[in-house]
Amino acid sequence: MKMKYILIALVFLAAILQACSEQGTAVVDNEAPPAAGGIPLPADVRTITVLNQNGGSHLAHTDAAIVERLLQGMKEAKPSYVSDPEQSGIRYKLILSGSEEKRTFSINDLRYTSADVSVKLYEEVSDGGPAKAWALTSAWGQLLTQLSVDDGPDMIVKSDEDNDSVTLIANRDIDQQSVRLRIESSLMVTSDEPDAAAEYTVSMVDARRVVIHFPNLAQKEVVQFNLKGAKTDDGQPFVTRYFDGSNIATIRQGVAWSGLRWLDTTGAVMREHGFDSALLIEPVRDEEGSEQELLIYNEDKSVYRFQPEQGEIEDITIREWPNDQVKYMSEYGVSTIYSYPDKHDRFFAAQGLQTVYIVDPRDGTKQSIYQSDRPIYGIAASPDGKHVAVLMDTEHIGPDADLVVIDAKGKVVSTFAKAAYINHSEGFHFIYPVRWTDNRTIEVPRVGADMETALYDYKKGFKSNGKSAPLPEDALKLLQSKLGEQDLFIVRALPKPNDEEGRHYAVNVAGAGSYLVDTVDQKVTLLGSGALIKWTSSGQLIVWHSTAGKSVVYIGVD
Repeated sequence: MKMKYILIALVFLAAILQACSEQGTAVVDNEAPPAAGGIPLPADVRTITVLNQNGGSHLAHTDAAIVERLLQGMKEAKPSYVSDPEQSGIRYKLILSGSEEKRTFSINDLRYTSADVSVKLYEEVSDGGPAKAWALTSAWGQLLTQLSVDDGPDMIVKSDEDNDSVTLIANRDIDQQSVRLRIESSLMVTSDEPDAAAEYTVSMVDARRVVIHFPNLAQKEVVQFNLKGAKTDDGQPFVTRYFDGSNIATIRQGVAWSGLRWLDTTGAVMREHGFDSALLIEPVRDEEGSEQELLIYNEDKSVYRFQPEQGEIEDITIREWPNDQVKYMSEYGVSTIYSYPDKHDRFFAAQGLQTVYIVDPRDGTKQSIYQSDRPIYGIAASPDGKHVAVLMDTEHIGPDADLVVIDAKGKVVSTFAKAAYINHSEGFHFIYPVRWTDNRTIEVPRVGADMETALYDYKKGFKSNGKSAPLPEDALKLLQSKLGEQDLFIVRALPKPNDEEGRHYAVNVAGAGSYLVDTVDQKVTLLGSGALIKWTSSGQLIVWHSTAGKSVVYIGVD
């Protein structure tokens, strides 16, 4: 239960910080001189009351031992400064109630910012004189707000991409050397330049708070590192939690850009193509019968057919349908999905994720051939274009999907109940991958604890289960060591084609990005922030990358 309340508190705190961040990052300018003398405390303080920024009661400390510790921290507080404007943190009012008088102070909790002070306390000034401020520690702020429940060594990692910094906030004193070692051992940089390095500084603001700055990042450069393995000053490992819900600290520099990038096996960027509004990327067969093309679904409902080897792109969006009603909308914001047979003189589309059409792109003719009574999850045209496989919800918009095969006239040829499965909660409408391996065989996903697939002969039924080849043990250990995590969720792992040495493996890790593992040079290279797309015929890698933190979903069966 304690962990549950920690998470609730963090979510609440994140919302407050987001609101505060909209005011902009403060610049220390026109600073008032540090306050002279100690904090004026009333005599015989018995209660310390904390009010939130709206004046509502946050909590009241009446326990004598806690009151004494808070007062002692205030007696030891160092004079600070008042900036114009002040940095934005979480604001509180502090009321100290003594036997004969009360004193009110303002608190600016800056622990989750990159400020060089963890907590500021201001004396309330009523005569128009200069404001006075004092600096207090993270430990004092934790005791005052009681947002950190002492459940064992715990460290929160918060990235601030406005000023290229990462802040560590812990509930125990931090061993700074262990933090430095983790950064040095796990730091990865992706850049337009191969073998790029990133300068950084590590500032120990106080015993429980560290700020890491990257002052000279180049445009479009991205740095990542992992803090798992950081320790308390008495040698206990911290449980590390990332404020954004990921499992790695990431800082991106430069003008916001999102799209596909091509890299060689040294990590050098060979070329890029921007797709700032992309939501979903799906591999499709080209006219040679191999999955060499991509369908890119965008926020504005447009759909591109993209040939990554040649760099050619075509807008295939159908903007007018006989019935424009959109009955179903996927979680990605996509409501119409497309599929080509090998011969591209026509294609199939599931409009509104309900009605299947055959479309002739030459004259725009659209023929409705099938209407589903349930949400459609995915479609795939057979190579010869004579059939289309449709995955549709089994019940309750849940994880199971029935496989229905129809011919080009809309006649149902076969149905296989609960053929496909992707583990998720009911009520979420996801797009599922599905493909034909030949004119008889259909491959569908079976994704639970393992990433598996199932093969169906559309005439005879189930054939076999398949499973993606696991990442070799030596490559996995190298990746685990670099990312500092043993329990990595590997979304895709693609060995380099025709790699007789078994040297290069491209890997997409959930919540982290895509990496190239070189088992010969014992090296892990960060390729991009998002999905791993494919190896090209020339031995380059295509990955999704964003300097704006934007992600896309790749829905290939493999």
